[in-house]
Amino acid sequence: MQRISFSFAMATVILLMACCYGIAMAARNNRNCDNIRADDENGESVICGRVTFVNDGDTLRLSPDGRRNSASLRIRLLEIDAPELNQRHGAEARDALRYMAPTGSRVCILIDNEDIYGRLLGRVCRGGADLNLRLLEDGHVWCYRGRCRSAYRTAELQARSSRRGLWSDPTAQAPWLFRKQKG
Repeated sequence: MQRISFSFAMATVILLMACCYGIAMAARNNRNCDNIRADDENGESVICGRVTFVNDGDTLRLSPDGRRNSASLRIRLLEIDAPELNQRHGAEARDALRYMAPTGSRVCILIDNEDIYGRLLGRVCRGGADLNLRLLEDGHVWCYRGRCRSAYRTAELQARSSRRGLWSDPTAQAPWLFRKQKG
């Protein structure tokens, strides 16, 4: 009888630990932009700084706070895909990001990972707004197909149905198809 009780107790403890870990990871991955501040940089994957350049609709450069004379970081906006600059709607996507995060503006990046090109992948936050989400809501970008949270999918679908931004063009081509076609 004691052996069953001990096994049950151990299984319960392991299950509770797994649940707590899962909740903590979900909270970290679903962190909102409205509660990010510079002093949140305590081991969490958050980098704040000033925008130095907007390359295109899904990439920018950031000069991190407190790092004088250091090279700017390349940031790729996570879970979205913007038209290429030489593609229809590419310049509009870049200009939309420039408007939302102008050069010199302070933003915080919720870092997820690094891509194969050495860019940090993350969600860009400014003034409490998730700029990745705003670009989707305004119809400037596609939801990245390999990995896209449900709020982003919903935003894209709403922009499509309302024919906002590039969705007003019935011949708009997804950037991954454009890149494949151009080789």
